[in-house]
Amino acid sequence: MKISERVARLHQEVLHTPPALCAERALLVTDYFRQRANRRKPMLQQKAEALAHILRHKKAIIYPEELLIGCFCSHRVGGGLLPELHGIAMLEDLFSFPHREVNPIVVSKDTRYKLLSKVIPYWLPRFLALKIRPRSRALSFVIDQLNATRYLINETGGISHFVPDYSRLLALGTTGYRAEVAQRLKQVPPDSVQAQFLEAVVTVCDGLDAFAASYASEARRQAQSAEDQVRQEELLHLAKICDHVPKQPAQSFHEALQCLVFAQIALNLESLDNSVSPGRLDQILWPYFQGDCQAGTTTPDQALELLGCYAVKLCEIVPIFSRRVSRFHGGMFNGQVVVVGGRDEEGRDATNELTYLLLTLMDQLRTRQPNYHARIHEGSPNKYRSQIAKTLASGAVSPALYNDEIITPILQSRGVSEADSHNYALVGCVEPVAAGKSYFSTDAALANLPLCLELALNQGRRFNKWRRPGAATAPAEDCTNIEEVLELF
Repeated sequence: MKISERVARLHQEVLHTPPALCAERALLVTDYFRQRANRRKPMLQQKAEALAHILRHKKAIIYPEELLIGCFCSHRVGGGLLPELHGIAMLEDLFSFPHREVNPIVVSKDTRYKLLSKVIPYWLPRFLALKIRPRSRALSFVIDQLNATRYLINETGGISHFVPDYSRLLALGTTGYRAEVAQRLKQVPPDSVQAQFLEAVVTVCDGLDAFAASYASEARRQAQSAEDQVRQEELLHLAKICDHVPKQPAQSFHEALQCLVFAQIALNLESLDNSVSPGRLDQILWPYFQGDCQAGTTTPDQALELLGCYAVKLCEIVPIFSRRVSRFHGGMFNGQVVVVGGRDEEGRDATNELTYLLLTLMDQLRTRQPNYHARIHEGSPNKYRSQIAKTLASGAVSPALYNDEIITPILQSRGVSEADSHNYALVGCVEPVAAGKSYFSTDAALANLPLCLELALNQGRRFNKWRRPGAATAPAEDCTNIEEVLELF
């Protein structure tokens, strides 16, 4: 089984498109917050309405041959800014982005002008990093974080770093969420924070539905002018899919994947566009794949093609990091983890036909994203282990391997239930979490541990520095054994 020529072409198109800076999200969120009445609303309402505003007004773009549609930004490959969070700080490279030797980013004159004239003047005194500390200390904090040596706080860009409950979205649709919210609203005080949150959920659902509707309209518009009948039928089919999801529960494998694309885009538009991880895709999509196969509407080859389109779609987003911040992260890494294999909630092996399709995809379509992870346990099938070994031995850099026999008991020791520990997924780089049920903020801060050792050995100072940022430890030369050195550390 091989990836289709269509997927190969889409991959090459994305692979050879230089990433560009997009001003669309920044302009839309600025438009919303410039309205004084909006800034007076409860914060939950502000965040929900701002996201819905972005989703309603974002331009719908459909590229040739796509079977899964939706764009993270207005460029084929690129990223937007979150000026209300950390985006202003990322613009220290605004004039040098295109000229960087490593990780250059295309910035058009129009984009630069709009950011300089409309976005930066409004958010420069208002973005989150300036609000979390007293004004007297805020500027020094921002400067320190831009040239961090001791620690780096990631939460100024939003938390992200979680695995959404995509199974629930596919099963309920936004209509199901609205019905659930209506019931819960009857159980909480009208002016409570819980009520505000529930109302915010409805607002976001409305925005997500409007986002899908805009793509349904664009698909129909392109179908009218399509010269190729096959492509015309594909576009009309996509329009019907967008009419149905995410508003209603997904009814097919294609609908399920399209719904995941819309949700993934929305989550990356809401907060830090980093490490929003789809999770256990072979488990999430299995009911829809199995149903299609039984009905004879989707073949394994067709499913592989759709999965390939999904992988390429996740490659279209690139986080916009300044030169200094990209150095901390080893580049412009996005960390959208897809997990295969492992156990189900009952502790049984969960390997299925989709698992092997995804392993085939990892081997044949070596994309920057998703970040593939494979779970292994004592009962993992030999066929599964062999296919992973073959893929890695051929030179592929994924999947990363995770040992259920170690991770599951550790999660249980930290209070995670037995069922959730068997159903764990991974976030961003390497962080195991209860899939769809946790918001651990796993990458909230990065600490420089070697620096801690340096401070411990030099009475709280860096070598050749007079300032003392650390604790005033005892002189290291007074230590008589390694245990005393470790105590200083």
